[in-house]
Amino acid sequence: MLSALSCGPDVVRLAGFTGLPQDFVAAIRVRMVQAELWTELDVFSDHWNVAEGVFNTTAFWLDVLIAEGLAVRRWDEGVGHYLYIAAAHAPNSNAAAKVN
Repeated sequence: MLSALSCGPDVVRLAGFTGLPQDFVAAIRVRMVQAELWTELDVFSDHWNVAEGVFNTTAFWLDVLIAEGLAVRRWDEGVGHYLYIAAAHAPNSNAAAKVN
C-alpha cells in the first residue's frame, strides 16, 4: 500500500517494485479501487493527515485492513462520510477474496 505512493496504482510497477506476485498485487488493487482509495492513475492518502504534522494512524490501519480484504469502505450519503465495515459483515462483499 505504501509502495503505491511512489509507484502509483499500476499492478506491474508495484509487483516489480515490491517483488510480490502480480496476482497478489492485483487483488489488493481491486479492493483499493472499490474503496475509492485508488483510481486507474492515482492513490489517495490525504485522509491519513488530519493537520500539519499530525498523522491519523487509525485511518492508515483501516486502509491496510481494506488492502488485506478484511474491511470495506463505503460512502454513506445519510451521514455524509465513508464507513468502514468488517468484510465478513458488509453487504455485497466478497470476504473470501481477502489476502492470506
